[in-house]
Amino acid sequence: MNNKIKQIVTLSFAFYSIALMAKENVPNPGVTSVVNTRVAAGCNPSKSKTDLDVNNVRTTIMGGGDMWWDLADAQYEIPKGSKKNSMFAGALWIGGVDDGGQLKVAAMTYRQSGNDFWPGPLNTANATISAEECVAWDDHFKLDRSEVEEYVARFATDPTYVIPNSILEWPAHGDETLGQDEFLAPFFDANGNDIYEPYDGDYPDYNITGTNDNARLFGDQTLFWIFNDKGNIHTETEAEPLGLEIHAQAFGFTADNEVNDMTFYNYKVINRSTLPLNDTYFGQWVDPDLGYYLDDYVGCDVNLGLGICYNGDAEDEGADGYGFNPPAIGVDFFQGPLSDPNDGLDNDRDGLIDEGFDGLDNNNNGLIDDPQEREQIIMSKFVYYNNDFTTMGNPESGTDIYNYLRGIWKDNVPMTYGGDGHGGGSGSTTDECNFMFPGTSDASFAGTEWTEVTAGNVPADRRFLQSAGAFTLQPGAVNVITTGVVWARAKSGGQTASVQLLKIYDREAQALFDNNFDILNGPDAPDVTVRELDKELIFTLSNGATSNNIDESYSEKDPYITKPENLANYPNYEFQGYLVYQLENATVSVTDLDDPDKARLIFRSDINDDVTGIVNQYLDPILAVYTPIEEVPSILSSGVIGSVDEGVQFSFQITDDRFALGNTRLVNHKTYYFMSLSYGYNRAEENADPYDVNAAEYDGRNQPYISGRRNIKVYSGIPHVNNPENGGTTLNASYGDGVELTRKEGQGNGGMALEFTNQTVEDILTSEDHRSLNPTYAAGQGPITITVVDPVKVPQGDFTFKLMDPIFNVNAIISYGRWELIDNATGNIKASADQDIELGSEQYISQLGLNVKVKQTQNPGADPTNIDDNGLISGTIEFENPNDRWLSGVADRDDESEFFNIWGFNWIRSGSYTNETIGQMSDYNMTDDPNGVFEGVVMQSNIASSPFGSFEWTGGTWAPYRFASNFNDGPGISNSITNLAKLTNLNSVDIVFTDEKSEWSRVCVVEAQDDETLSIGNQKKMGLRQSVSVGKDGLPDGMLDENGDSIKGMGWFPGYALDIETGERLNIIFSEDSWQTSENGND
Repeated sequence: MNNKIKQIVTLSFAFYSIALMAKENVPNPGVTSVVNTRVAAGCNPSKSKTDLDVNNVRTTIMGGGDMWWDLADAQYEIPKGSKKNSMFAGALWIGGVDDGGQLKVAAMTYRQSGNDFWPGPLNTANATISAEECVAWDDHFKLDRSEVEEYVARFATDPTYVIPNSILEWPAHGDETLGQDEFLAPFFDANGNDIYEPYDGDYPDYNITGTNDNARLFGDQTLFWIFNDKGNIHTETEAEPLGLEIHAQAFGFTADNEVNDMTFYNYKVINRSTLPLNDTYFGQWVDPDLGYYLDDYVGCDVNLGLGICYNGDAEDEGADGYGFNPPAIGVDFFQGPLSDPNDGLDNDRDGLIDEGFDGLDNNNNGLIDDPQEREQIIMSKFVYYNNDFTTMGNPESGTDIYNYLRGIWKDNVPMTYGGDGHGGGSGSTTDECNFMFPGTSDASFAGTEWTEVTAGNVPADRRFLQSAGAFTLQPGAVNVITTGVVWARAKSGGQTASVQLLKIYDREAQALFDNNFDILNGPDAPDVTVRELDKELIFTLSNGATSNNIDESYSEKDPYITKPENLANYPNYEFQGYLVYQLENATVSVTDLDDPDKARLIFRSDINDDVTGIVNQYLDPILAVYTPIEEVPSILSSGVIGSVDEGVQFSFQITDDRFALGNTRLVNHKTYYFMSLSYGYNRAEENADPYDVNAAEYDGRNQPYISGRRNIKVYSGIPHVNNPENGGTTLNASYGDGVELTRKEGQGNGGMALEFTNQTVEDILTSEDHRSLNPTYAAGQGPITITVVDPVKVPQGDFTFKLMDPIFNVNAIISYGRWELIDNATGNIKASADQDIELGSEQYISQLGLNVKVKQTQNPGADPTNIDDNGLISGTIEFENPNDRWLSGVADRDDESEFFNIWGFNWIRSGSYTNETIGQMSDYNMTDDPNGVFEGVVMQSNIASSPFGSFEWTGGTWAPYRFASNFNDGPGISNSITNLAKLTNLNSVDIVFTDEKSEWSRVCVVEAQDDETLSIGNQKKMGLRQSVSVGKDGLPDGMLDENGDSIKGMGWFPGYALDIETGERLNIIFSEDSWQTSENGND
């Protein structure tokens, strides 16, 4: 029981229900209740209560116009699960005077005196309701937006889909036989017949498609209910009823930021009376209890329309308190009633009075404003009062409530600026004011600070009221009131830092309201499937039918891009990558993911677009400057699986516990917890000057990173042995295993390093035409990557992977084609591509437990979109005996040293090296390989001696012939010849040296000597050697030509070369410098 309750009145058993009521105002023995005997419907007080609990807040909403309590205790728990509350109660207050001078008020506090609101809609003709209808409507209609999203995604196409009761029972229509309005709860009318028919495509009115700007339901979770002030006599205020019907919704959003700590309230207030009500005020009454309730201060920010409660000292004490650095909570009065036309007031404080009548385009929409346009009245009063029965204490009548709505004390004295607001206390004045404790935000008293601190108040139990008025409430008028509760807790700086942070967060809440609560969703978190195996867990990520990121296609307009013309190509956030965290336990929420004691990143994967790390800028409430926060590191942290900027990966395996000490291996039969996120990126948010929001380059908030806020769940996995002896399944493979691929048609490498099976190599070497028409690639080393993800699901069988033909028109390729996977046993298509292979297609085939990755790649050569590889996939050299690396080479060297340049060590002429001394030593294939990628194939270190000492360098030892130098002992002939060797024609090749002579290749041997006067037979460079052809033993082979002369220039290469894209054995030429006899150049 909340210890605010000062007294429980114990009465006889006949009045037991009253005895349970908590008296939240201190007792007032001198006041007795007067029973109102006016004729009324006789409705009983509402009993319904429902929790709004979609995010980090769990709060109770009552059916009788009150909220945040359960008639006894505070029920605004934040953080959810903490058992700490920041609000005690709240309600609408509405009051005005009719043409006859009769005061009419409807309000609620703690139901100690009675009730002013009851459930249900009124008769539209006479503003009445029966007691039976009050009971029938004493309920909240609770709805999760995800239910409606699933309905939209599945209803028309999935015959197994069952519409949930929350949609079927949506109260779209009133009972017209009882005089109720035809239209009550808002709905999307698919066929426009004004009848709610969920079996014909109608659904509660969320903006599901993103195009329904008139949608009237908000949030990820919504409570909808209807209440009125005519169900009985007003025993709370003892005032006359107004004849109001109120359609209310409470809602919240899930998010990984401050929005996760907010709740919102929208009231559609309909005047069913036939008479106007003058000088009307709408108000939001608030009893904030910030943890421990006796040490609170309150105040407001006029410009923000924000009522604030904060701790009066550095520590919020007690079991109910938040401790040091306590939070602050505020209520923003976003939207008030519409003003009277031409009332001569600046109701929205925008500096314009009755802007509809000034003949100007105040909306900046190119049109002169409608003369009948009415201003929105924003917060026009902020009042606080004490929990006592003084002239500045608890209201005791409808007149007191109406006075508070108008900023007048119970003794009819207007509120004055400073001190206690009643002419007393430190800093008091006689100047009337509208806002109590505004700090310095009240422009009418610029430069004069007024807070509870400056007034010398002692922290205590507080209530406050925000109101909007005055205006005339016309018969049949419809007004909309929207408020929001914002919560903030600074990590340091004490209670005042939390207030500053609260104001920052409130601007975010205001922006959300201004955007019609179309919150940025970010890419939906993927669904996670966990396969449990022996001391390992395998994860697969997928996006369901209702996800906004199917096929990684998330794209969402950024409402904060204020100057889209600056970066016209980047108005949207786009999908960027996935993150998966291991959690300490099942209670960890998305807001805890930055706490390493609660959550640790285990997996990351993102698209390949040169974006690695992402940094957002956030305003520091203490330093008042923007602080960079690295949301996504540019490299993988230690222990994190996955990749950076290498393309999206949809599965991974873990064997280690990130929270374990010592032996980190997963333990069988222990439960581990995980959470996944998707994140997006918008380069337009990266401002040139993140600290100056008025800079010319400013185009957003400088927050290019956004994480998805929906479909965030806690997943669990329990490793265990999976074998037949224990009732398990025999596994045909392990995670990550590849499959063998046999080519039937086509050629290419798909950007992959290829490797034939040993059998295919043998087939080629023994073939009469030196090729294999259907080569088989080693598991996981084919042009298409098909790997095992879920070993339990992988079947035994043969399949055909078929690439579909590209689609052309007269001008271009429209589509590079997709793929199909066909079961050879049945001929059925088991899976097909979701994306064109040009984009890079990686797809998990759930029913087969396989992952497919295939991509259309460009031919080798300069690629403006990816200058880092130029088509080079890999270049390696492997030795049968790793300890006997008998083959080396000449390492390429770009250097200004004349000594080494004369030697010609710059023999690979790709790249952009320029020699200022000897122009002939400069690279001359800069356009083909500007970054010198091919200068680094099979790197090797060389050491050379010179008159200047020894020099060591590292460079490539293999290169395409196109890049071979023809200067000073280089292997090339001339630019005109090497230019014929087009880089685009390069294929993937295996070159094998072997002592198995049966596999050697008969080859042409050409001259490598540049000076023909020194070569044997004066042969020119690259001509056939003028020595007699030799056999595999190195001796003349006796081969003669048709003239009987010995054939020259033929020999044997100790091995072979295979084109691993086509399955062909290749011809080989090698060269020797016949003048270099000491190096066996003449053998």
